Amino acid sequence: MPDDRDPASETGVTDAVSDGVGGGRIGRRHLLGAALLVLVATRLFSVRAVVHPDGVALLSNDPYFYRTLVDRTVDGGGWALTSGALVGEPLFVATAAVAAVLLGGSGVALAVYPVVATLLSGWLVYAVATRLSDDYRVGLASVLWLATVPVHAWRTSLGGGDHHAFDYLWLAVTILALVRLLDTTREADRIDAATLGIAVAAQVLAWEAGPLLVAPAALAVGAVPLLSADTEDATARLRPVAVGFGVAAVGAVGVHVLTDWQTWAIVVVPGLACLGTVGAVGLAMLAANTERPRVTYVLGGSLGIGGGAAILWRAAPTLRTTLVSGLDFLARRGGWEMAGLFTDFGPVFGPAILLGYAPFLALGGLVVAVRGLRRGEVGWLVVVAYAGVFGAVAARHRRFAGEFALPLAVLAGVGFVAALRWLGLAPPPRTDGDGVSFPGRRRALVLGGVSLAAYAPGVHFTRLVVGEQVVDPRLYRAARWIERESADRGLTYPENYVLSEEGRNRMFNYFVNGRSLSTEFAADTYLSFLTTGSLTEWYRRLADRVGFVVVRTVPTYESGGIASGMPPNYRRLHHDLGSASGGFDGTGHFRALYTSPDRYVSVFELVAGATLVGRVAPNERVTVATGVSLPTGSIEFTFRRTAEADGEGRVAVTVPHPGRYRFAGRTVRVTEADVRSGATVRVDDRS
Repeated sequence: MPDDRDPASETGVTDAVSDGVGGGRIGRRHLLGAALLVLVATRLFSVRAVVHPDGVALLSNDPYFYRTLVDRTVDGGGWALTSGALVGEPLFVATAAVAAVLLGGSGVALAVYPVVATLLSGWLVYAVATRLSDDYRVGLASVLWLATVPVHAWRTSLGGGDHHAFDYLWLAVTILALVRLLDTTREADRIDAATLGIAVAAQVLAWEAGPLLVAPAALAVGAVPLLSADTEDATARLRPVAVGFGVAAVGAVGVHVLTDWQTWAIVVVPGLACLGTVGAVGLAMLAANTERPRVTYVLGGSLGIGGGAAILWRAAPTLRTTLVSGLDFLARRGGWEMAGLFTDFGPVFGPAILLGYAPFLALGGLVVAVRGLRRGEVGWLVVVAYAGVFGAVAARHRRFAGEFALPLAVLAGVGFVAALRWLGLAPPPRTDGDGVSFPGRRRALVLGGVSLAAYAPGVHFTRLVVGEQVVDPRLYRAARWIERESADRGLTYPENYVLSEEGRNRMFNYFVNGRSLSTEFAADTYLSFLTTGSLTEWYRRLADRVGFVVVRTVPTYESGGIASGMPPNYRRLHHDLGSASGGFDGTGHFRALYTSPDRYVSVFELVAGATLVGRVAPNERVTVATGVSLPTGSIEFTFRRTAEADGEGRVAVTVPHPGRYRFAGRTVRVTEADVRSGATVRVDDRS
């Protein structure tokens, strides 16, 4: 790398770009600002589904887990921040709690923070790409690639209040700090070492899987002696890195001792990285005295890692258990985010849909990176290591594709600018600080067309992927309606527990009863409820555990039609609203309370039901009916139940709705109290 770079220019705060026709100048800060604006804009596709007049709807399901933790932390005051009860993401929850206090609520804090974190991550990606390439155009291209990686947007869009955007930010800080520390042309590395220490400590304190985020750094550090010119060069590069890991070790362990955040097995990881870095330096110095230093270093390193791992395996059972648990997690498959990049769409369309065109341009960037490594530009090793580790993990589990997106964006930016230069659309970079002239009109049109073709698919797929994660506004409105209904009636948990599909269960229960930490009951129950058994049997099973049931339109069920393949209880509730139809006698215990105007979502309450008892002709089949009007205003229907009399003409039928029922030519009145208390109503008494 050149020794005379102006650090300020790396971050886009100096130099101007001429417009090529003598009319004004555009500074790099303005270009960087425009690129970051695009990054933010692609994280706002969810705005209409997130921002509502009466509150905020976070994306998907898991963010409500953290919203509950943040609320409890805020309600518990400062002491709650020192509680180990903040599960596996203590630093994230504590930070979000502070933001919630400042912004006036957990919903706003968790909805907005991913966009802020992404903005900062984009700036860091720009700094990394610009520093490695000596070309601010690569930095701008990298920011735009980050903007168009759909799975990164999935985690970082407005409303995405999960912990991932927080992790991505610290990951970006770590990458930049390592790139700067491994650049021996700089002497002032204390700030970068401290930054590395803070970032690595934050990673392990922010997420219980944080040690996985440190793994690529350890891999890059271990490979430095293999690429350095000599032992002195390797030592100069690794000494400040060891200091940084040492700072991280002290910070992580210190916070753990003071607050009980995380476990010892997690907080000791930065210390192990520090020891490994020191060991790499010492081994490189010993290997330098042999005939084949690199071979000796590799063999010695392999023996050292193997021996150290064996000792820790036997001497540290907690660390062993944590490692086995982590590996078991990575071995698991199932669910959308735990599937691989190629699972649904194949080896070509899978990466294109989930990552945009970035992987294909990154191949060219990888070639440039390898050439840089052969020239001794060790900073490239950091990006290659992070891309290699997270690319391999993401290929199996797409939930890690967001981590992969950061180094991927850098390599894609490098590859894109290299491709433009090869096509003659971009001149070589100038390093005299005077900027670069804009191309002529014809070249500008071609350049714009190529850029549009490269980036537009990523924007399109970003909208699609984010659209799959938003909570449908109709579901949000249903949740807030149940919340008001529960509050008006003074219901408490579990009588106001909401049974719904697992993927939205936390959202419903967060608003209605505040119990959104677990979806285990919904996961074990809901699908079976819709597809098997009688509703009367399900009422007996659920009556003491569930207050409300939510059913929404499921396209996969609808495609089979009512007559073929549609689950029976789904049809009876969603299509018939519990009323008798098509051989179904109607339900006496699931009372339709609410449905959206388009019948997309319906809410039912479990009630004991009023039992109508009367006499008719022996074995006569009786139909009882009443008109029902739901609070949406436009939904009115006739609720019917049918029952067959016994051989002596006695008939009993349970109904879930109050109202006036027609019963064998007579009218009988059922009250709200009758329905809720399970009263027996004799037809002759109330006719």
